[in-house]
Amino acid sequence: MIARNSIAAPIFLVIWRLVRSSVALQIIILFELWVPVINGIDNVLISVYAIEVFSLGDWGVGLFYAALGIGLVLSNWCARYFQQWLLLGVVMCLLVEGGLLMLLSIATLPVIAVLIYILLALMSGVGNACLDTLLMGDTPEKYRGLIYGLVTACSSSMLGLSMFGAGLLLEVVEPRKLGFAGGLGFAAIAFILTAYGWLREREAFKIRRTTKRT
Repeated sequence: MIARNSIAAPIFLVIWRLVRSSVALQIIILFELWVPVINGIDNVLISVYAIEVFSLGDWGVGLFYAALGIGLVLSNWCARYFQQWLLLGVVMCLLVEGGLLMLLSIATLPVIAVLIYILLALMSGVGNACLDTLLMGDTPEKYRGLIYGLVTACSSSMLGLSMFGAGLLLEVVEPRKLGFAGGLGFAAIAFILTAYGWLREREAFKIRRTTKRT
């Protein structure tokens, strides 16, 4: 047991140094901690929108999930166009998702909701592809599995807690209001991540410039 702990400590120390030295990895971790909180709300609202808001019944739930599937398929084709703008792609897709969720909260026609769900899945798929590419590119190969596993575990845990919380909130908050709040949350996260990335990159530039002068 002592030997295992002595081995694990240096590994996590190396990972901590790796994360500290990479702004992209820091943004990825913040993304994986914050975004699932909103995703949990969206996942719960799919069925609620179909049955209660648009009165489509069970077949409406299937229709909305089919729309999500179409969007994910399209995202596999569109993701290739973001290879040169990975970090920007993550933030922009998140911002667009927020706008679409707010639009969905005021939509009155089921066909509009279907189109929005297609676009939501498209943006989500492209953003996740950019995120995974960033993670793989900024992580040494021997640590990729460990970091990816830790990030996924944290993300899944946050998603589960968020879905539980969303179910409780629906008892006191109208679905459309909750959906609008979720979209606003996505937009806020996008702006925060953008500001954080810009400030850290500027700080790093100043450090490098000072070091070069000395």
